[in-house]
Amino acid sequence: MLLRQLRSRTRAGGVNNVLTNSRGTPWSPDAFFHAFADVRDHAQIFHIEDDKVQRAKHIHDLRGTFCTKLFKQGLSDQEVADIMGWSPDQVRGIRRSYVDPNQLVVAISDRLRGAV
Repeated sequence: MLLRQLRSRTRAGGVNNVLTNSRGTPWSPDAFFHAFADVRDHAQIFHIEDDKVQRAKHIHDLRGTFCTKLFKQGLSDQEVADIMGWSPDQVRGIRRSYVDPNQLVVAISDRLRGAV
């Protein structure tokens, strides 16, 4: 449905891209980055480094952040891999590196309680 809606936008002649700007031409990589950065900054999305310094997240950080949120909902490695389009081995590595095991136990417990 969203793709149909995006396809219905006015486009410049010969433009077949999904994402277009107000002039009907394709977004440039720079414009896309700036649009992303504006939303990220407005929503105050950042990463806190080990030395407590805040670092702005990049667009490639979003997939990892979404992946860790799926873990915190109690999904299994295989379920997360299916959603993310990654292998279970990649998912296990991310879980080991970025997810607090205690949060996983709580999420799985909550999931089990809801299944009863």
